[in-house]
Amino acid sequence: MRISPSTVLLLALFTTVAGAASDNPAPITIEADRLEMSQLDGRSVYYGNVELQQGDLVLQADRLEILQLEGQLQRAIADGKPARLRMLDEQTGQWIRGEASHMDYHLSQDRVEMQGNAVLWRGRDEFRGEYLNYSIGQRSVQARGQPETNGRVRIILQQD
Repeated sequence: MRISPSTVLLLALFTTVAGAASDNPAPITIEADRLEMSQLDGRSVYYGNVELQQGDLVLQADRLEILQLEGQLQRAIADGKPARLRMLDEQTGQWIRGEASHMDYHLSQDRVEMQGNAVLWRGRDEFRGEYLNYSIGQRSVQARGQPETNGRVRIILQQD
């Protein structure tokens, strides 16, 4: 895969903004089959076998859209069959993993919305629903059910 100068510029900008906005200054690596980018509107879209990695954070998708506003990273929108997220909760040492057809990571709000057969694993606990909203800093989950389960959600809490 050939890397264009615009890709290098985007990665440098993305790394600078994301590193400044989080406690994790690790560099960000994004790999994909194809990229479309517009510096004017702060939007970049990656297609095909996309993987974003920063330290312990890994996001995998078929399509990943990155949105910036005034030089600040705002959202990472992932679509896949399924899109996958993995991150380490540094306060608890637990792995947070998620899968869904659609994920919307709101960086400024420190939360991830997952829709379409959404599953979230927090340590050994499991949350399932059509829609999950996970607040990372608050460690809170909101869930709505799937039509095939009569609108119910499924939660498995492990007893330690």
